[in-house]
Amino acid sequence: MVLVTGSLASSRAAYASSGRTMYKLYYHDILFRGQFVRCLLELANEQYEQVPSAELYALKAQPPSQASQALFMAPPLLEDDGFFIAQTPAIVSYLARKCGMMPTDNHDIATADMVVNNGNDLIRELTCDCGAAMWTQDAFDAFVSDRFLRWLAIFEYTARQKAAGRTEPCYYLGNKEGPTYADSTLYAVFATMQAALPQLSPILRQHMPRVMSLCDRLGTNPNLVALAHRQGSLPYCGGQIEQSLRAVLNNSKYTTHASAA
Repeated sequence: MVLVTGSLASSRAAYASSGRTMYKLYYHDILFRGQFVRCLLELANEQYEQVPSAELYALKAQPPSQASQALFMAPPLLEDDGFFIAQTPAIVSYLARKCGMMPTDNHDIATADMVVNNGNDLIRELTCDCGAAMWTQDAFDAFVSDRFLRWLAIFEYTARQKAAGRTEPCYYLGNKEGPTYADSTLYAVFATMQAALPQLSPILRQHMPRVMSLCDRLGTNPNLVALAHRQGSLPYCGGQIEQSLRAVLNNSKYTTHASAA
């Protein structure tokens, strides 16, 4: 993907003349669920505009009786030529069909859908239901040793099954032709998690070697390299829950392992 640069008006005009859609992504100035959309568009080499957060908040603040463009509960929100889509899995599936990242096999489509929904659930749990509560050290340690490891095992299980009998690196669904939205989602969840919360990296690499190897390969994509560079200072999830998450990750049991890695 090529992010909008220079004059926004001229970029929009040039892109419109090409007959292609310039997507608009409405999201907070954080990583989190916005990465599901950004990473897919980057891998698909699609152009999009990250709408300023002030426009997002103004749109969301409209009462239902006055909504003129879109009515939604929470971002991310995608606009495609005046058509608005909310809910992360719906956005990802829609873009996958439009951008050539949708598998053709029904089993693979179902598996990719599971990846999106599982990834969405995992980051929700990692952030205590998006900040509904704050972590205590005991609660976080229990989560990491139980549910977090089970989530990782679920993702790695499919990678192992799909790669069975193959001698060359392949994408998550076992294909070699190109990435699907399963791959972009795995990168959005785990490459982002590793970069933003490096204390978790040793755990990710120990329990999901195939998935993390895939993320490493995807991470050489020039668009994703550029995205990571632009996002260097963005918060992971923001607010008090990020402070809580970083506090429990600063425990020596996580920082020692991260330093050793």
